[in-house]
Amino acid sequence: TRARRRRRVWRRRRCRRRVRQAPGEATLVGWLRESASYDPRFAFVALDGDRVAGHVTATWGDLDGAALGLGPLSVEPSRQGQGIGSRLMEATLDAARQAGASVIVLLGGPGYHARLGFVPAADLGISADPSWGEFFQARPLADGWGRDGDAESQAHAGPRGVITYPEPFARLGWRPAHPVVASERSQ
Repeated sequence: TRARRRRRVWRRRRCRRRVRQAPGEATLVGWLRESASYDPRFAFVALDGDRVAGHVTATWGDLDGAALGLGPLSVEPSRQGQGIGSRLMEATLDAARQAGASVIVLLGGPGYHARLGFVPAADLGISADPSWGEFFQARPLADGWGRDGDAESQAHAGPRGVITYPEPFARLGWRPAHPVVASERSQ
């Protein structure tokens, strides 16, 4: 029993050390802000008084055209289910349209994001890590994709191919990714 308690304490301490060492979303956001792919037009914070209730960032990715990668998106757990995430997504989509982005991609739950016009990226000829499957989604934004994001349209003429995320995602183990130089992206 005494030995068992010591083992539990030791395991907890070891786990806490690993958690402290592993970069989280806040670290990723910091890295993204320092990268050439960061554009403050696509960073939004939802406030509740002086407290942060949610945050989203989208950064330029490399695809044959102006493409954005959305993420991370987070909402304070006690505020989830109140529409904060949806409002942050809509603000990001609007800013992306205004900036002339042709598509925005993300890695997330298909059921949740489909209501915002996201479809499996493979349906639009866009790929990344094959293991992401249906969780890798895209939302067409620009003319030539059908009517504002209508993935069912046969008029899809947007960019296709493998999108590469900004280098900070590679630090977390995401592939494929490489640094996106500001001069490489079209705005």
